[in-house]
Amino acid sequence: MRYSLRARTKLLTHEDTNDPPLKLKKKPEKGRKKIKKQTKRERLSKKMLAQKLRRAKIKLDPKLHEAQKMQERERWKRRRAAGKVKLIHDMTPREKRIVRMRRKISARKHSAKQLRTASEMTLSVQQVATAEVVSSVVFQGPSLAEQQTPSISCYCAINKNTKNIKRANQKNALRKKKKNISKTYQRCVTLEKKFTNLQRTHWRLLKTQKKSEPLSDSPPSRINREFKGRQLDPITKKRLIFGEVLKDQIAESANNKSTKTKQAFYKLLSGKVIKKYRMLHMTKNMLSRPLLQKYMKNDDGLNYTRVSKIKVRHTEVKEFYARDDISSKCPDKKAYVISYKNGKMKKRKRILQGKLTDLYSKYSSECSQKNVKPLSYTVFCRLKPFFVVHQKASERDTCLCKYCENFTMKVEALHRISVIRESTPYKVMSAVTCNAQNDDCLIRKCVSCKDKSIDFSTEVSNETIVKYSEWDKNVDKKTVKVDKSSDLLMFKSIFLDSLITYQHHYFKQKHQHEVLKNKRENLADGEIYIHCDFSENYGCKYTKEIQPMYYGGNREEISIHTGVLYTKNKSYAFCTLSRNGRHDAPAIWAHLLKVFKHFMPKFCGISKVHIQRLRHYGDSVEPFLSRRFGDNLETGRR
Repeated sequence: MRYSLRARTKLLTHEDTNDPPLKLKKKPEKGRKKIKKQTKRERLSKKMLAQKLRRAKIKLDPKLHEAQKMQERERWKRRRAAGKVKLIHDMTPREKRIVRMRRKISARKHSAKQLRTASEMTLSVQQVATAEVVSSVVFQGPSLAEQQTPSISCYCAINKNTKNIKRANQKNALRKKKKNISKTYQRCVTLEKKFTNLQRTHWRLLKTQKKSEPLSDSPPSRINREFKGRQLDPITKKRLIFGEVLKDQIAESANNKSTKTKQAFYKLLSGKVIKKYRMLHMTKNMLSRPLLQKYMKNDDGLNYTRVSKIKVRHTEVKEFYARDDISSKCPDKKAYVISYKNGKMKKRKRILQGKLTDLYSKYSSECSQKNVKPLSYTVFCRLKPFFVVHQKASERDTCLCKYCENFTMKVEALHRISVIRESTPYKVMSAVTCNAQNDDCLIRKCVSCKDKSIDFSTEVSNETIVKYSEWDKNVDKKTVKVDKSSDLLMFKSIFLDSLITYQHHYFKQKHQHEVLKNKRENLADGEIYIHCDFSENYGCKYTKEIQPMYYGGNREEISIHTGVLYTKNKSYAFCTLSRNGRHDAPAIWAHLLKVFKHFMPKFCGISKVHIQRLRHYGDSVEPFLSRRFGDNLETGRR
């Protein structure tokens, strides 16, 4: 039902005045409108509006609202127990991504809805203010308080106007969408026509190209062209085609890069049968005339054995790099190098024993002894295998055991000259014992293997000079690596003495490790276990330093004492720092005193302290600890 503008203005304001109700003029209708059938979208929006009203009504009543929340909680618990609802930590990575994407989309929709609501509220307030101004100008009667508060009918009209605006916006959006769809459809039709035209052009060009191409030169085609219009026997035709095929095969094989294959075909086609029937001229389009004449005159056999000397020299250089005196294998089981140059290739890493210049000098001297000219230094460096590398500074092995290293170098010296088959100390121990992990076998108390000895090779003379290295103290009482040499007979006795010493050392190391591990894992209540050690001293640096500070050795060093304290159920790591660089007994006690002061208040009833110390601690620290703990102290050395 439509009203005029004047009547609509009066409808907005007649309740705010004392005037009698206005009579609205009804516009004449052109015809009765048909009731449209609701669409699915309209039905859904109507249903959603009814649900919103129902929820709003429940929220207004506190009891109903609380009952609804309780019902929702119970429903959620039932769904959670049934496994229909998953928490974020129960989901798979794919489900997590889907849930997070949905949350992002809903958050965007919510923020867009809030923006729309805010803009609509602003528009509504502006319309209300306009309606109040119009009512105050047209009618005189409402008080100041009534002018400030809009009436219910005014709000109803504003809401209706807002709906009309929203409907108009929706129509505009729908119109734009239809327009875009129409444009896209027209563009697709145009592109489809262009594609069809291009396809026709393509096929036309292909037909033209086929017509301009030369005729096929296959053996059957050549025979058909040669005997066109003649009736041939099928067997004769087969023989003719076979001859043409054989001709093509000979021409293809003669162009092979392999010299052996060329020799074979030239010898074959320069034989007596071809010469007898004078068919040599038939090969002029297939083979080289000079080479054919060469092999016709030469009746010697084929020279098939041609090995490249360069490949042999390259192989010799690679074998030189892989020698034990040039490079050594890494003992780490994970020390592998992988190359992807010619497919995946995995090799154990080898460490070079010197500079490439020194190794090249050694290689050159060996070549001169064989009366062979050595390869250049550039080629020598380029032929270095990918698994032979220089040792990095970060991969150095430090703080190794003196007994273990000295015996290892003796084993390597004997293995290098093939006196023994074993290449590691453990293999040597396994060769002279029943079981290298048995205590009786290690300390030579086993009845079966106490008299067992290592098998030395008799092929090497006892007068052979053996060169080996050993860690020892020099005249200045500094530990250095000394190169020594001895005849094989004397070195065998030295080696056997070192073997007995090493076996006892290995037994002590193994036994102490087992005892300390057992004690650490089976602590009683009131017992603590401390494993401590000094680390390397750290040098202090300034951001900016003068020259005497950098070169004069004036930097201050900090001593760091690290360790782990174990209780029955827990472990604690600790570290103490000191500007004093001493590592003697008073310094150790000073560091441990700080540890005890820090940890003792945390543990009540400590009755026994176990301290695992390293070899360089020495025995001088025990008196300091004994004075503090008395009989409640146990120390172990690793």
